Amino acid sequence: MVELKNDKLTVLINEIGAEVQSIKDANGLEFMWQGAEKCWSDHSPTIFPVVGRLREKYYTYEGKTYSLPIHGFAPKANYEVQKLSENTVSFTLRDSEETHEVYPFSFTFKLIYELNDSSLKVTFSVQNDGDNVMYYSLGGHPGFNHPITAGSDPSKYYLEFDEECKPLAVGLTDDGFVTRDREPFGLIDDKKLPLYPKEIFVPTIIFEKMSKGITMKSSNTMHTVHVRYDDFDYLALWRGSRGDYICIEPWAGLPDCMGDSHDFTQKYVMSTLNKGEKKEYSYTITVK
Repeated sequence: MVELKNDKLTVLINEIGAEVQSIKDANGLEFMWQGAEKCWSDHSPTIFPVVGRLREKYYTYEGKTYSLPIHGFAPKANYEVQKLSENTVSFTLRDSEETHEVYPFSFTFKLIYELNDSSLKVTFSVQNDGDNVMYYSLGGHPGFNHPITAGSDPSKYYLEFDEECKPLAVGLTDDGFVTRDREPFGLIDDKKLPLYPKEIFVPTIIFEKMSKGITMKSSNTMHTVHVRYDDFDYLALWRGSRGDYICIEPWAGLPDCMGDSHDFTQKYVMSTLNKGEKKEYSYTITVK
């Protein structure tokens, strides 16, 4: 486990999956969901090189068939760890014989975590080390305690976007695949989304054309969680039917689209890199 610490926060990150396990303030208040086997056992998985599930669990590339688990192999991968400072750490994942069995591209994928005051900045860096155009999607999947403080009333919590907006909800099937449909999603005062009752969204809403920051708040506590995600076009909000958590997920990409080809080069909303190209995406978690 890697620890980042300053006078405001202590952050623990697991080398397996480069997954944030804990964000605590100076008083020991835990903001991250701590997992439970009977509902959701993860904390903050890394999504790469696909977002969500593959239809029929496979895709094709240059005439060959490949399979990937939900959100790709990044959530369970072993990373090279380099502690850059007391407040910064880098996790690196490179292609290997094992990854080539499920993903036929040469790459360097990095996660860089930077702790600054009451914020944790998460940077994804993707580089194409091969000769062919590289196709991929990625994203974050941090889960936060809801309610933040034990004993506080969950019905008083809500999400509030940084700016007024009129987001569109991406069409979604019951088994987690997207459609090309888009529907206006009504927010209270064009900013607020209640978190209670849970039936408001179980399990998932995917937004596009939304404000690029959102905060979990409550009318009966001063503690908040804010996520800023300027580099991401989509925001998924997810929680299961059991467990006291809410996942606020910045996505660069979407799950498979119903009716589309299994050909990886033809998939809906994929990112590409040419030979030698690199791209970075960042989001920031701020807790109070």
